[in-house]
Amino acid sequence: RAMSAGVLAVAHILNREAANFSSGAAVTADELTALFPDALAYDDDALPRALVEGSAPHPRPLGELRHVEAFSLIEGFSGVPAAIDGGLALPPAARRLARNPLYGDDGAICWPSERYRQEYAGHATYPARATAGAVTAAMIRSREVVDLPERW
Repeated sequence: RAMSAGVLAVAHILNREAANFSSGAAVTADELTALFPDALAYDDDALPRALVEGSAPHPRPLGELRHVEAFSLIEGFSGVPAAIDGGLALPPAARRLARNPLYGDDGAICWPSERYRQEYAGHATYPARATAGAVTAAMIRSREVVDLPERW
């Protein structure tokens, strides 16, 4: 196992030991530990919540995360995770943002299908209803407004 200097961050690694709706290859906590023994590991659900709260995510040993739907990990980082803040989470001030397309005309979340509602509603960190008015940092953090390509 040769690794050059640097940091590797990987999000939403499906967990084979937990039920989930996603298809594709999944791994176990033990398999990830064998590949990345020094990695900081996270419940993938915890990261968007830390983003919304502007707090620091808390890494946990992979063995404690066997129940989560997906893992996130950071290998090669020796510092203390900081609060998710600043330019990391917020787009440049001049960026044109649009209301998240999951919000219907009435401002309530409108899932594209029942399957999506079942899979994502419990994990959603955005408000159940869109708010009106000037865009705020909280609206950006919660993904109530998003930066989408024009053809979205």
